[in-house]
Amino acid sequence: MTDRLRRHPDAADVTVAEFLHLPAGVSIASLTLEPGAELAVARSDGDGEGLFVTHGSGWITSGQAGREDIVAGNIVYHDRDPDLVVGTEVGMILLHIRGGFMMPGPPG
Repeated sequence: MTDRLRRHPDAADVTVAEFLHLPAGVSIASLTLEPGAELAVARSDGDGEGLFVTHGSGWITSGQAGREDIVAGNIVYHDRDPDLVVGTEVGMILLHIRGGFMMPGPPG
C-alpha cells in the first residue's frame, strides 16, 4: 500500500491524505488544517467539487459569497468559484470530493 499522507505543497500547516483516485476523475482526499491554517482551493478542470467538514470549525471566503463560518456537517461546493479560501483558528478536517457528474451543483 502506498503512503498518500503528505503536506500540502502550498500550505505547510495542511496535511493531505488521498483515499481514492479513479481514472474516471473521481477523487476523495482528507485535508487536516492545523489551528491558524489558511488554504486557497484552486478550481480544477470544471468537475464538480465539494468540501465536507468532518471535524472542527472554520470559515470560507470567496469572491461570490464573502466570508461564511463553517462547522462539522457543512458542505461547501466550489466548482464555480475560483477564489475560494478556507481557514480555521481552532483546527478542522475536511473531505475534498471531486467527481464531475457524481457531485451535485450548488442548490439552485
